[in-house]
Amino acid sequence: MPSKTGARPLAYFITFTAYGTWLHGDIRTWVDREHNEFGTERLAHDPLFYHVQKQSLKHAVVKLTPAMIKYVLAAVAEVCRHREWKLISANVRTNHVHVLAMADAEAEKLLGDFKRYATRRIRKEKLMPPDRPVWTDGGSTIYVWDQASLDRIDRYIRYDQGESLGGRY
Repeated sequence: MPSKTGARPLAYFITFTAYGTWLHGDIRTWVDREHNEFGTERLAHDPLFYHVQKQSLKHAVVKLTPAMIKYVLAAVAEVCRHREWKLISANVRTNHVHVLAMADAEAEKLLGDFKRYATRRIRKEKLMPPDRPVWTDGGSTIYVWDQASLDRIDRYIRYDQGESLGGRY
């Protein structure tokens, strides 16, 4: 959301997860709409909530394969080229995707386009059937207002996600 002055953020930190891989209540901690700011404390494990979430899944959990990871990263870069957004960094993991980008658009537009392009590419390569979801609904859209925050998030995406799986920009 733009600031009260109408200014756009410097960048957006977008995160979305593969279907069923990071449910609310998860033991690894989790975020919801009210706890969605970089650097803030995540919500604690809630076994009952997690169980309810897991039971509500309608399809098998999606784990991104090395081929999927490669195509998702290519799709993120393609969106940025097509929309003339500046891709600062991206990291595609087996269960989630982080993207840091500058854009003259709303954060939700970036999130939706990244997921749509990635899904289309995965399906084009016949890596996922058309009747299966690839991503969890929604995602995280964090507004980055200053260079220090941008630098911190960029380092997190590039270096704090573990060994590269071939999906790092």
